[in-house]
Amino acid sequence: MLTSFAMENRALTLAVFLLAVVVGPISLLTHPSREDPRVSIRQAVVSAQFPGMSASRIENLITSKLEEK
Repeated sequence: MLTSFAMENRALTLAVFLLAVVVGPISLLTHPSREDPRVSIRQAVVSAQFPGMSASRIENLITSKLEEK
């Protein structure tokens, strides 16, 4: 199906091919890149489990101190 479409529309196929051949290397050479990109973490999840201890006590003793660090 794709092959028959390409054979029937040779001018369009050639134009798309030439566009890809020209634009591809240009975009590769002009694309900004860094060896070590900056990664900024804006959110974090703090989870602490201690079987047998109430949720409020875990929050006061463990979770809040982890969040501060």
